[in-house]
Amino acid sequence: MAPARSSRPVRRSRTQVSSYHEETTSDELDQAVPRRGSLSLRPRNTPKNRGAYREKSTDESLGELSDDDELNDTATVTGLPAAEQVSGASPTIPHAPKRARRAATSRSTPNKRPRPKLKALGQPLKKRSKAQPEEPFFLGSGVIPPWQTLPYHILIEIFLLAFYPLDDPKNQAAKKTPGKTPETKSAHNLLGIAALCRGFSEAALAALYYRPPVFSAYDGHGLLNLLSMPPDSQFINYAGKIRELYIDAETVLTLKSGPTLGYFDLLQLLQKTPRLHTLRLYHPEDVVLGLPRVALTLAKWSYSQPLFSTIDQSGIKLRSWEWNGRFLDTASLLPLMLEKHTGASFQGVKDIRLVHLLDHDREDTAAKETALATTLKALPEIERLEFYECSILAGSILEQLPPTLRSLTISNCDRLLASNVTELLKVHGGQLLDLTLNHNRHMNLEFMPHLGICCPRLERFKVDISMYDVSSYHDLDPHFQQLIFRDQHPTWPETIQEIELYQLRHWKLDLAEMFFMSLVESAPKLKDLRRVDISAILPIGWRDRAQFRKKWDDRFKRVFLRRSPPPNPDFRSLRKRPLAPVQRAPTPEASARPGTADSESLTPKRHSSRIAQQKIPEDTDLDEVSSSHSDTDTQSADKDNVQGMCEHFTIRIDNQRPNENQYNEKDFLDPEISGDEDWDSGADFESEDGHAW
Repeated sequence: MAPARSSRPVRRSRTQVSSYHEETTSDELDQAVPRRGSLSLRPRNTPKNRGAYREKSTDESLGELSDDDELNDTATVTGLPAAEQVSGASPTIPHAPKRARRAATSRSTPNKRPRPKLKALGQPLKKRSKAQPEEPFFLGSGVIPPWQTLPYHILIEIFLLAFYPLDDPKNQAAKKTPGKTPETKSAHNLLGIAALCRGFSEAALAALYYRPPVFSAYDGHGLLNLLSMPPDSQFINYAGKIRELYIDAETVLTLKSGPTLGYFDLLQLLQKTPRLHTLRLYHPEDVVLGLPRVALTLAKWSYSQPLFSTIDQSGIKLRSWEWNGRFLDTASLLPLMLEKHTGASFQGVKDIRLVHLLDHDREDTAAKETALATTLKALPEIERLEFYECSILAGSILEQLPPTLRSLTISNCDRLLASNVTELLKVHGGQLLDLTLNHNRHMNLEFMPHLGICCPRLERFKVDISMYDVSSYHDLDPHFQQLIFRDQHPTWPETIQEIELYQLRHWKLDLAEMFFMSLVESAPKLKDLRRVDISAILPIGWRDRAQFRKKWDDRFKRVFLRRSPPPNPDFRSLRKRPLAPVQRAPTPEASARPGTADSESLTPKRHSSRIAQQKIPEDTDLDEVSSSHSDTDTQSADKDNVQGMCEHFTIRIDNQRPNENQYNEKDFLDPEISGDEDWDSGADFESEDGHAW
C-alpha cells in the first residue's frame, strides 16, 4: 500500500516549478473555501486595474498555514511522483491556467497587456460564423445497380440532364485570369465521374465537351491546342463531341492572352468543329435589362465576312443563332441577315435570338419592319423566336412572322402594344405552344379575351409586368392606365400546362375578382394545368387585402391543388427506415395538405364557418354570420369546378412597390446560429471568482 501523501508537498525551490494545477472532484468543489489574498512581499508587475485568475483551493487546512508557507507563494503540482516534484523540470500540464503560463516570463520582462487594434466605426467586433446547413441524410436501398453497363447514349443523356449547362452567360464572375483553368462545379463533377471508371469515361467527357466552358482567350487557346493534337494521341474524338459554343465576343475575341499566345482566333476553332450546331456570340452587358439607349454602343468586335465563309467551308449546319445589334448597327445588320439566312448553313436554323435591334432615328421604320419580316421568312424551319430590347418590333412585324413558329418570347420591347399581340394571336395563335411577354412597358392584358379562342394548342403562358430601367430617373411603372377592363373577360386554352403572371397591377378590386374568377370557372376544362404562379398588387387597405388574399388563396387551393391519394408505401425502391413513424394527432394544417385520402379535408376551414353550425347568440355580429354563409355557398359552388391536378400553386397579393431586387425577411436575419459562439472563455475579462461579470 502506497504511503499517504501530504496534500501540499514540500517545495524545494520557488523557481523550479512554474505551473499550477490541482485536481479536484465535484464533491471537493462543493466544499471549497475561497483562497485568501497572497501575503507575498515579491513586487508585482501586473497593472492594478487588471483582474487576477485564482482557483479555489481544495486544501482544508488552508487556514492553518504558517507564515513561511504563505511567504513561499510558489505553485505546486499534486498527483505527480516525488522524483518529478523534486527534480528541476517543470512538467507539462495541458490545461494549465493562464496565470501559471505567464509565471516564467513575468519576472524577466514586464507583463504589458497589448493594446487592442482599433476598429472602424460600424465594423463588427468579431467575424460571425455562418451556420452550415446540414446535408439531408439519404438512406439507400443497399443495392447498387450496374450503372457502368448502361449504353453510351443513355449515359450521356443522364449526364447532360444532370450537369447542363456547364457555363452560363449570366455569370460574369466566371471569367478567370490567364494561366488558370476555369473549372465550374459541373465541369469538376464531370471530370470526377470520367475518372471513376472506364464505363463512364467517354460519356462524361462527351457531356463535358458538348458545350465546353470558354470564359477567356486563354481557355480558347487551350481548347484549340487540344483539338490540334493528332487523333491517335487523343483518348476520344474531342472535335466530334463539341456541339455548342457560347463565347463572350467582347472578352474572348478582343483581348490578348499574354505576350506569347496573343489573340484567340475563332475561325481556327470553327474549322475543327464540323458537328457544331449552336453558336452564340454575346456581349457581357446583354444580361442587364433596361440599359438606356445611350449605353447601347457598338462593341469592339463586329460581324465579318470571313466568319460566315468559315462556317460555310467547314460544313457547319446551324440550328441556333443570335444576331446582336451591338456588333453591327441595325441599318447594316438587316441586309446581312437576309443574305446569310438564304445560305446553306442557316437553312436548318430552328432557334433565332434577336438582341438590341434598335430604331434610333425613327426614319424608314416601315422599310426596316418589312426587311426584318423578310429575313425571318427566309428560314423555312424556324420554330423559336426571341426578341430582347428590340425597339424595331412594332406595327405589322408580328403579323408577318413565319407560320412555322411554335415559341415566341418578347422581352423589354418599348413599342409593343396589346393591340399588336391581339393581331399576332389572330394570325399565328393556332400553332403557338409557348408565349412569353416580359417587361413590355406599354403592353397591358387587353388581349386576354382572345387567348383561349385563338390559341387552342398553347401550353405555357408567362407575363411579367415588372419594369427594368437603369436610367437616372428609375421609371419602374408601366405606361398604361389600366391592366384590363370590365368587358374584357379572359379566356384560357384547354391545353394550358403552366401559367405564370407576375406583378399584375393598375387595376381595381372588382377587376381582380373578375380575372381570378375566370380561372375558377375554366378549371374543369384545364385538365393539363400543373403549375400556377400569380403575383398581384392591389392598392387597397391592408385589412381588405388580407381578406381578399385569404379568400382567393383558399379558393384556388380548393379548386386546383392535386387531390390524388398518397402513393402506396409498398411501391418503393429504397430501404424503409427502421424507426416506426410517430403517430401524431391530426391537425387542421395536416388535413389541408394535398394528397390526403379524404378530399373534404383539403378545404381549409375558416374561423367563421363554425358559427354557421352553432346557434347564433344574441350578441353575434350579423356581418360575420353572413360572411360564413357566403363562404359555405362558395365552397358548395366550387365543387362543380374542382380541377384537382395542379402540383405547384403560388399566389401573392400585396401592395409593395415593385423593384428589381425584392427583399424579404431572410435578407435581414443574423447569419449566426443561436448560442454563445462569440464567448471567448473570459480571456480578457478575468475576476477573482473566474466569471467575466
